[in-house]
Amino acid sequence: MGSVFLNGFVNLLTHQKKVLAVDPEGQECRLIPLPGSSWFGLVGCLGQSQGLLHYAAQQDCSCAMLQVWALKDIEKAEWMLKQRFEIEVAPQTKILFDYTGNAFCSEIFYVVMFHPEKDVVFLPVEGYKLLSYNLINAEVQEICKLDQETRPRFLAYVPSYVDFF
Repeated sequence: MGSVFLNGFVNLLTHQKKVLAVDPEGQECRLIPLPGSSWFGLVGCLGQSQGLLHYAAQQDCSCAMLQVWALKDIEKAEWMLKQRFEIEVAPQTKILFDYTGNAFCSEIFYVVMFHPEKDVVFLPVEGYKLLSYNLINAEVQEICKLDQETRPRFLAYVPSYVDFF
């Protein structure tokens, strides 16, 4: 996912390995450098969990390690490494789809979503499955099987509590 509304800002991933944070009025704008070293301009997944902005990406092209970060201080652009885990931790190691639903088989491991309240990430894997990975206890669970005839796109459901009356 490439955009998140959090704490009054729309946060967008850029191709310069930064998060662009803009308030909806356009009065304030910030560029926040992404943590870690992403390779070839690979931009990972941006999301929110437990009230913090989160970012997940593969460490580099020669490593089967995924890193998950949380933005602790937006003013200082201070990221905290929450977890690093190897692809081999999960029973399947090949990703099936990228963020836009395009077929993409490789050893690159993608997070497609963060759980909004728990330290859990969601990953599509070989075998047309969506898995959850618990960052605290390393538990992997199969959430569902994906339709083999389509290229799934992953969209977050965000309830709106705006009063329309």
